[in-house]
Amino acid sequence: MSSQSQSVIKFDIDSKWTYERLWLGTSRVDFQTFEVTDTLTIDSLSCYIIDDRDTICTIANRVYSKNDNSGLENGLQLLYDFDQDSLYTTQCNPNGYGVEDYLVNIDSITTETIADGQELNVHYLLAPCYFASSLIDRKIYEGVGSSYGYPFSCINFCNDLSDPVIYELTTLRCFENATESYRFVEYACDSIWMSVSTDEIAHKPYILFPNPTNGIVYIEGAPRDLNYIVTDLQGRLIAQGTYIDKGIRIEEYGVYFITLYTDDILWTEKIVRF
Repeated sequence: MSSQSQSVIKFDIDSKWTYERLWLGTSRVDFQTFEVTDTLTIDSLSCYIIDDRDTICTIANRVYSKNDNSGLENGLQLLYDFDQDSLYTTQCNPNGYGVEDYLVNIDSITTETIADGQELNVHYLLAPCYFASSLIDRKIYEGVGSSYGYPFSCINFCNDLSDPVIYELTTLRCFENATESYRFVEYACDSIWMSVSTDEIAHKPYILFPNPTNGIVYIEGAPRDLNYIVTDLQGRLIAQGTYIDKGIRIEEYGVYFITLYTDDILWTEKIVRF
């Protein structure tokens, strides 16, 4: 168990969270981005409007959901308390019959290295979540929000932040604000692809090897119409073309992104050239 955290809430106007979106009944995997569009002050709380849909408020390192119909004092439900390292109590009114207390257990706090080598503290919570009938273990990135489904999706047993049944939001891909950006996956934030089955969604559509490479990258099972673009960390175009069995050549040492695409799929992967 970590000692008490010293996190900083990282959002303000224009802060963005990008989540993976699975279209139910189809093979499409794309993304959805949520953005802070406005701010206001309620009593001593700093509050943020997310896509004109939900109001999130903060004080110190605590995050609240604002819902005037909740039956709670000030209409606030405590979602996360980043200064706690073991447990805390939240309240909600799940069925409209009265306010109840729920205990949020912090299973552990770890440091996780995410894409691009950045490190963030991760809180593993056992807490009531809207889509679960029992407590589930969910990762919360310190100061950023939930790793799954919505910026503040956990402990929303009382707050229906569900999405239309035509899709499901899952993995947090990226977070950014005016001064920071985090990428939690190995592929680009705006990747879109198609899969022949839901089982394949959790796997990469293409295997690039070797990685790291000493100069040539191959693609296992590449179709004839697979195109590629190679860019560096600054987004500059290094190479592009249609993939052939001789592979993709990268001349200079460094870190690159290879984007693969056809009419149906787009995929980006980071490659290290040594």
